[in-house]
Amino acid sequence: MIRVIIKRDNLKHIVGYGIMGHAGFDEYGKDIVCAAVSILAQSTLTGLAEVAGIDVRYSIDESKGSLYCDLPSLNEDDREKADLLLNTMYNGLKSIRDSYPGNLSIKEEEV
Repeated sequence: MIRVIIKRDNLKHIVGYGIMGHAGFDEYGKDIVCAAVSILAQSTLTGLAEVAGIDVRYSIDESKGSLYCDLPSLNEDDREKADLLLNTMYNGLKSIRDSYPGNLSIKEEEV
């Protein structure tokens, strides 16, 4: 199962996320759940860094199926850009979870 952790601040803004594990929906290279989650997480990371220009801290370990991303403190303009990207990712992940509840879990925590 893929486990997603969404980190939120006290204002409920997403300030980081972690994705760990493999879906186990199909064999490696054919797993549509893993592929969907991976593209959402990596596209969001790319959008934050290259489109919004936010200096995110991240790590990716393909052998473990993990991606971690933490955002720095943001000014109001950057926060607005980050919220659009991160909330889009979050809603996409919820949609996948709703379709494949045995393969993806989402946990939220306040940091």
